[in-house]
Amino acid sequence: MKIEGRLIYSNMKKNMRRTIFTTISTILCSFLIFTTILVISSIRNGITENIENDYNDYHFMIKDLDLNSFNIIKDKEYIEKIYIQKGENEKLEEYKNTSIIDEDNNINVYIKYKEIKKTSEYSTDIVQTLNMSYNEAYSKCEFNEKLLTIYGIIDIELNYTDYTQTEIIYKTTLNFSYIIDIMIVLVIFVFSAIFVIILYNAFLITINERKKEYPILNSIGATETQVLKMVFIEATVMGIIGIIIGGLISYLGVNVVLKLINEILLPTTYNFRLVIDIKYIIIALAI
Repeated sequence: MKIEGRLIYSNMKKNMRRTIFTTISTILCSFLIFTTILVISSIRNGITENIENDYNDYHFMIKDLDLNSFNIIKDKEYIEKIYIQKGENEKLEEYKNTSIIDEDNNINVYIKYKEIKKTSEYSTDIVQTLNMSYNEAYSKCEFNEKLLTIYGIIDIELNYTDYTQTEIIYKTTLNFSYIIDIMIVLVIFVFSAIFVIILYNAFLITINERKKEYPILNSIGATETQVLKMVFIEATVMGIIGIIIGGLISYLGVNVVLKLINEILLPTTYNFRLVIDIKYIIIALAI
């Protein structure tokens, strides 16, 4: 391994121009991939945060609910958080297990689900559990439409499960939540595919220039596996250096871009900050 290490170091040092060219290609690709990801995730998160301020991150609301009905639904496994409003002009407060609710007075209940994409499904389960009629659900229940629209869920309608009108159901007319995620992944994939082609050409030049070296290594006893291992280690070293440097430059660059965007949008309430979405980073690195 020591001999292989010395040969790898010697080759990289001897062909410094080629090493620098390949590393710069990796830096450029990493920079563009990470910048695309960070800008998308930061802007999306900024828009969401602007809507999801304190006590406004609920998805579904039920007015004038009695304590018995509240106790029936409060422990649903898909509920992440509940806010309660004890009076019409009272402030919302987050419900805890120790919260005290007056039995004699009805409350307004604001519910945040664990998975926003299933808002219609979960809300249907709640109104069916409470055995609400169509008129009751229509007058008492509301959705946080502004927040749901940000996530691509548009126009939730109250309907019947069948013609008997004995059971009601919520249906989402348009649901772009999955499409938004697919489009983000697609954009990342397309960019990544372009960068893979650039990197492929960069490493292909490296391999072609070294073809004469491989027979010499074979003649002194090196196996094809050892040669392949050396090439792989050399490419890995340049790749790691390129990814680290490209990532750091991207981190600094996105901060500057977001600062400029915030200055442009200063009259509005939007304020974007850098957000690193691990999900998209992993996808890009895997590609």
